[in-house]
Amino acid sequence: MSKRMTYLLGGAAIAVGVALIVIAFTSLSGDDGGGGGGESSATRPAERPSPPERPSTPPAQERRKAPGTAARGKQLSKAVAERRPVRAPGFAVEVVDDGSVPSQAGSLQNAVAGGSFALAALRGSPVVLHMWSSRCGPCRADARLVESTWRRWGRRGVAFVGLSVGDSEGAVRRFAREYDLSYPVARDAGGRVADAYGVTTLSQTFFISGGGNVIGQITGSPSASQMEQGTAAVRADRAFGSQQGGSRVPRR
Repeated sequence: MSKRMTYLLGGAAIAVGVALIVIAFTSLSGDDGGGGGGESSATRPAERPSPPERPSTPPAQERRKAPGTAARGKQLSKAVAERRPVRAPGFAVEVVDDGSVPSQAGSLQNAVAGGSFALAALRGSPVVLHMWSSRCGPCRADARLVESTWRRWGRRGVAFVGLSVGDSEGAVRRFAREYDLSYPVARDAGGRVADAYGVTTLSQTFFISGGGNVIGQITGSPSASQMEQGTAAVRADRAFGSQQGGSRVPRR
């Protein structure tokens, strides 16, 4: 064989070898390891990002929410300040101490019997509703004043109810025992009643007529004259309005 023929065959062999290497490399680079048919990244269609999820639109009746208790409480306070009659929010709470109610206040005895108290049970009787907390410093001085006012007016048919806001049952019992409270004491554990009446600070006293309307309120520690005037007004079913008392503390 001539040298020229040898060179030609050798060159052809080298070309075939290079071609095989290129084919093998191309095959390997096109395989992503997913076994997905040997599609190269160049021939795959570009993946489109998923569209963001849209929040579902609530029904119209769910979007139109009724005013909350805080809003109603503000409306109540505004009406009382303007001396407009406003219906007292109804409630039912746990009675912790039923006190020593005189026979002249038989409706109050019946209202707290059985360990619970509902405001509706006193419809027809004027009510002084005093809200306090055992953690409120000024409320301790208030307790003696409210007790002395109750002793004078309870025999005249005015029902007094103490409502502890956010206290434990034990704390309420200790408070009532320490200050020798003889009017019934109930507990607003979750503060829902206080919310409904718009109470943001303690103490607070509400005067509720026999017809079920809030005719007055005292925000903060009441004075002796304020308690006397407010109780006389609720017994006579006349407007008392909103008055600012002394010391008060924010609800906790």
